[in-house]
Amino acid sequence: MSTLSRFVVFFAGLGFALPAAADDVDCGLSSLYSTSLVQCANPHDSPGPYAPPPLSFLIEHDAHGVTALLDDGTTVDVDVASNGAIVFAVNGTPGDIADVEDVLDAHLTADEQAAVSEALQPASLTAATDELVDILGD
Repeated sequence: MSTLSRFVVFFAGLGFALPAAADDVDCGLSSLYSTSLVQCANPHDSPGPYAPPPLSFLIEHDAHGVTALLDDGTTVDVDVASNGAIVFAVNGTPGDIADVEDVLDAHLTADEQAAVSEALQPASLTAATDELVDILGD
C-alpha cells in the first residue's frame, strides 16, 4: 500500500470516529394574548410526503402560571402558589421539578429543549414561565 493510500485510509477512518455535529433546531414563536405557540422545524426534514412533522409546543400563560401542551397531549403545569412557591404538575397530577424534567426529557431532545427555551423566553409573562424557560434551557 502506498503512503498516499495509507494516509487516505487513516483519515477516512478518523472521519467515522469523530462525533457528529449537533443538529440545529430552528424555532419560532407566535403569541396572542396569553397563548404562545413555539414551532420548531425538524432538522431532518426533507421534501416529500414522508417528512416528519415539526415540533410544536403550546403555552398558556396566566397570572398564576403556565401550562405547556406537548404534541402527544401531555400537559405540564408550572404555577406560582399564593406563598410564592413554584408548584409542578404533569397531566394534572401534582409532582416536583424532577417529574417535569423527566417528561420534557422523554419528549424533547436536548437541542429541542434549548431551542424552545430560547424561543419562549421573550414571551415569558410570569415567574412560572421563567421557571419553565430555565428548566428547558438547562
